[in-house]
Amino acid sequence: MTSKTCFFKLIKEDLRHKVWMVFLSVLGNLLALPVLFLLIVSNDYEGNPMTNLRYAYRARTLHDFFTIGGMAGAAVIAIAGALIVGLASFRYLYHKNMVDTYHALPVKRKTLFLVTWLNGFLIWFVPFIVMLFITATLGEIRMVSCRRMLEGAPNVDGILSDFALSSVLPFGSIYLRALGLLFVVTIVFCLVYHLCLVAVMLCGNALNTLVTLGTFCVGVFCFYGVCLIYRQMFFDTVIFPGNPFQNVTSPYLQASPFLSGISLLVNYVNFWQGNP
Repeated sequence: MTSKTCFFKLIKEDLRHKVWMVFLSVLGNLLALPVLFLLIVSNDYEGNPMTNLRYAYRARTLHDFFTIGGMAGAAVIAIAGALIVGLASFRYLYHKNMVDTYHALPVKRKTLFLVTWLNGFLIWFVPFIVMLFITATLGEIRMVSCRRMLEGAPNVDGILSDFALSSVLPFGSIYLRALGLLFVVTIVFCLVYHLCLVAVMLCGNALNTLVTLGTFCVGVFCFYGVCLIYRQMFFDTVIFPGNPFQNVTSPYLQASPFLSGISLLVNYVNFWQGNP
């Protein structure tokens, strides 16, 4: 019981020094999800006088937000958040005086690491899931009005058959896509977050950490690009692989957690676009 109380006190004390991270996380997720959602869905399709077709475009826009627009915004904030909390939470490792102070605390180093890691995750995750739930609720409310307008709508020259009716999914379809977005973006955050932690633990200063991160994030992709260019220059029978992020089994994607996360996002988009 005493250890549990001490653990939660450490979490509270650590969060007290990271209020600025909490503020950035709330602001970033607010702009990437509810604000961006309201900006996108407010631009209804007004170019066609047919009301049914306009509502069909609105329904498609609502679903596409949780597949492309919202996913991109949430992923950018997740990647940026993982880098910020990963670098800032363990910055004491770069200063001898801070290391001596932290390690002099009457706390096991395992507990100290767990507290710092958990706070870094919760600082991003809690604002993200709250903003995502608010956005999904707003989207489901707007989808209800779209369903009411499109139920029993006359099929004008076959326009609504493939476009509108494929967008009218059962109740809860917005929440389903939001759940998929939550799952995918959380995995991307964890990949970048742990990559950042590995770089922090291996390096002795901030510059070396940034170089290591750049090597795993951009260096692997540059190496792949150089190899592909040389193959096309010196071999006659070379087939361009197309979108390299679609092949999740590619060795260069597996060598970089960051690129693996990008590949996961690309395949997530392709899945929903192929299965509306």
